[in-house]
Amino acid sequence: RLAVASLAARGYAVRAAVRDPAKAAALGVAAAAAGGVVTLDLAAPEPELTSALAAALDGVDGVVCAAGFNGGGGGSSYASVDEAGTIALIAAAAARPATIKRFVLLTSILTNGAARGQAWNPAFLILKKALTAKLASEAALRASGLDWVIVRPGGLADKPAAEVGAPVLRGEDALLGLPGDPGRAVARETVADLLASAVAVPAAGGRVLELVASPKVAAVGMDDLVERLAAAGAGQ
Repeated sequence: RLAVASLAARGYAVRAAVRDPAKAAALGVAAAAAGGVVTLDLAAPEPELTSALAAALDGVDGVVCAAGFNGGGGGSSYASVDEAGTIALIAAAAARPATIKRFVLLTSILTNGAARGQAWNPAFLILKKALTAKLASEAALRASGLDWVIVRPGGLADKPAAEVGAPVLRGEDALLGLPGDPGRAVARETVADLLASAVAVPAAGGRVLELVASPKVAAVGMDDLVERLAAAGAGQ
């Protein structure tokens, strides 16, 4: 919902792919999605999934994937949504190289935690199943041939950005959710802002952007933060 609003505010005609169109309408997603709403469940069986992906991607020139298993029932899982379903979406987008110019994938800090010596980290242990699935999707995106951006936020805070703090942006594997980090949480609206920047800023391509927030830093526009990170050569 927030990603659609953030992209729409930049003038993009967003097509929202949702599992429940009625819920999307109630949350205001349909009203903000000038490109319409399509039904898409990444955990759906074949050939239903392939058909739904084709309808979702027809005519679009960019993809922002913010899908993730929410821990509920219904036959879905991290393996079916965050891994297999997301990889199917990546593959479907990669099959349209003439039209799809950028693919932005939302994962999480610590997605690569095990390789960074963080297998003991309490946050990694709690999220291990989700992070393992997300890491597989990141690998698929890197290998897809698409112009990609990976966004890894910290913990999603249920508070407005004014309370959580201004954005702190770092490159790949720079934030580990540790007490010494500049922050470990971030407002959902700030994440949506970065997803929109990841679409809009050319220099974001081929980068992993890790995001938290802190009340101790001065507010800077998200596009400027992305440009500065790219200019510094971080996140390669």
